Amino acid sequence: MIQQLFTYLGDDWRALTAGQSPAPGLTLTLGALALNQRTLDRSGRVQPQPLQQHLALRLPAVTAYALAQTPLEGSLDADAIFDPDTVSERRQALFPGDFAIDATARTLQLTPAGVARCRGATQLAVNYRYPGVLATQEFTQHFEAAISAASWRLVEQWATLFLALVVTDAEALVARCNQASSVTPYSAGGFSARQSLEQFTLLAGTPDPASSTPLLRLQGQVRGRLALGKASPPAFGLIEQVISPGLGTNGQTVDLEISVALGRTPP
Repeated sequence: MIQQLFTYLGDDWRALTAGQSPAPGLTLTLGALALNQRTLDRSGRVQPQPLQQHLALRLPAVTAYALAQTPLEGSLDADAIFDPDTVSERRQALFPGDFAIDATARTLQLTPAGVARCRGATQLAVNYRYPGVLATQEFTQHFEAAISAASWRLVEQWATLFLALVVTDAEALVARCNQASSVTPYSAGGFSARQSLEQFTLLAGTPDPASSTPLLRLQGQVRGRLALGKASPPAFGLIEQVISPGLGTNGQTVDLEISVALGRTPP
């Protein structure tokens, strides 16, 4: 459940120890996964579920892009992203005439107008709703961070610096992991899963006397939540028309004003 966190920790560790010779070692190992059964939501109700995806654009050669789920009609918004993850990142909104949704193939097809609007962009951020069942499950994932160096003095030095990195940067690490998970959820066969982290802590450390080099094993844990989804049959949809007899139970006239506004309107 925390492979993305391991990736970010490894990147930050390499930046922290850059230029050291010999460089201290860090090995991250997964531990036991505990599921909290008391917080499991098994309501089973079909409801519109929100989903966000980032699609890698390959224009002009490719204009059709696969979606993880089948969007409810009119619920999809899309933004072309230019220079993502840089200080110059900007977004350009797409409008209904810029794309079409093929529900059977579950794809988004850019029209010529959409291709023109996306010219120069490298990603497409899509937000939509799909009919599905969502359950939540809290979890605790244990892990180990083993730090090795040429001497116990250096092990102590780098272990405390690793602790400083974790303690001072924990919120940012959790936020980065949750952002990555929100745009790349796991999906297959109509099922989906997305994890969000809530707390990341180091608990204790134990020197390893059996190691051939000085090594300290730090024990930690991550608490988080799983969003477990299942897409419903395509017959599910939003109510688009309501027919009223025009009179309430007391004989008075009933005025109905129902409107559903989905999607964007071009300027």
